[in-house]
Amino acid sequence: MDGTHIVTCGDDNKAIVWNFITKKCSSVIQISQDNKKPKMGGASSMSRKPASQQARSVVWLNEAVIVASNDGTVSVGVTDDTTVKGEWYH
Repeated sequence: MDGTHIVTCGDDNKAIVWNFITKKCSSVIQISQDNKKPKMGGASSMSRKPASQQARSVVWLNEAVIVASNDGTVSVGVTDDTTVKGEWYH
């Protein structure tokens, strides 16, 4: 990481990389195409998307972005210093 970017996620099924110096988006990628409901309960949400497309947490670790979704799925995306690229692994 170059120290100028952060990653966010939310109920919109996207991981977004932001440059916090310029306050601009560097990269947007869809996290999941799955359409699964949680086995039990799930976190509260106003989203119309299925639980498998509602991200709950994200971490950027070296060359990976790791996202946990409302249905318990953990997804890993490959990254470089400024973008999330390619396929997600579930």
